[in-house]
Amino acid sequence: MEKIHKVHFACGELYLFSDLPRMRDPESCLWGVYDRTDSGRIYLEHMACDLTRIGHWLPLPSKYRYARRASRDELRDFFYLLGCDDTLAQAAR
Repeated sequence: MEKIHKVHFACGELYLFSDLPRMRDPESCLWGVYDRTDSGRIYLEHMACDLTRIGHWLPLPSKYRYARRASRDELRDFFYLLGCDDTLAQAAR
C-alpha cells in the first residue's frame, strides 16, 4: 500500500514526488497530476520523470514516498511541456 504522509491530494493538481524526505532539485523529482487513489495506490493523469517525456494514466511508482504541491513556476513549466507533448503527438498522427 502506498503511503505519502501529510499531503492532501486534490484531483487535477500538480505534485512533485521524491524518494527522499527532503525534496531534491525539482529536475530529479517525478512530476505528476493527481487523478485518484484506488486500493491504496496513487494514479496520475500525467507524469514526467525528466521533463522531456510525459506518460498518461499511470500509477505512481512505489519508490516515491514523499510529495509536495508544485509551485506556480513549476506548474507553468509542466503544463507548457504537456502542451508541447500533445502538439507533437497530434502531428505524428
